[in-house]
Amino acid sequence: MNVVDTLSQGIANKDWALVEDALSLLSGAATPKIPQPRVPSSGKAAGKRKSKSPSQKAVRTGPATRKIVSAGRVNLFEQMKEFEDVLPGSDRINDNVPRTPRKRAPYKPKKLKCQVCDKMVEVHPTLARENFTCDRCISKRK
Repeated sequence: MNVVDTLSQGIANKDWALVEDALSLLSGAATPKIPQPRVPSSGKAAGKRKSKSPSQKAVRTGPATRKIVSAGRVNLFEQMKEFEDVLPGSDRINDNVPRTPRKRAPYKPKKLKCQVCDKMVEVHPTLARENFTCDRCISKRK
């Protein structure tokens, strides 16, 4: 049987094994196996799922649920070398040093005049600007 006959017979009979054979004869290379769809067995009821083991529990996090497996599982993240806290020379660092005292002077509030109601208001210096409007006037404005 030649390649054309094998291919036409495979297509006519819907025998994909023959089509794969014809393709491998044409290309000269082995074709990757295409997974066949699984047919559910008649002994099991369709739609049943396996019961969860006691080490798995569903946790509600928003609209979807996810499984958290905690019992009997090794945390591989903690064993990664990139996340080790030991840096070269870290054993020579003295952590028993008292904190540096604050030397900066405390801020002094500025007195500003509201451009709407002409009321004097004390505000933080970073909020001071030329066209100042107090909170009361801003909340009234919409």
